[in-house]
Amino acid sequence: MTKTITLKPTKERSAKRFHPWIFSGAISRAPNDLNEGDIVKVVSADDEVLGYGFFGSSSISVKLCSFGDQPLTPSLWQERISNAFKLRSALNLAGSKETTMYRLVNAEGDYLPGLIIDVYGNAAVVHCHHAGYEAFE
Repeated sequence: MTKTITLKPTKERSAKRFHPWIFSGAISRAPNDLNEGDIVKVVSADDEVLGYGFFGSSSISVKLCSFGDQPLTPSLWQERISNAFKLRSALNLAGSKETTMYRLVNAEGDYLPGLIIDVYGNAAVVHCHHAGYEAFE
């Protein structure tokens, strides 16, 4: 079961503008048993679902990977990576004759906080900078 973090009144504004970071000072209530990388649901003080993301023990307590009531699933990751590939193709990076190196996934820029994928020819280097991705191995 996904654990829920509740924000203080008015602290939902940045999430409603699709900013993926929830700072520790914005949190009103959180379970005591949260661990680094736990998947959490973030709700406003009025119990509106703002999104789902990964818990972290730093000043950035949650990195949202989805907004609204869209739980994190393997198909969501597939969709996000596919969208990133389509964008890099449209930018003439993926499949280009001019370069064989490009950044396929750029973390928050592709709604995949903490995940970077660089392509070098026929190889991809994956950098997971958040423990939350381990749940989807």
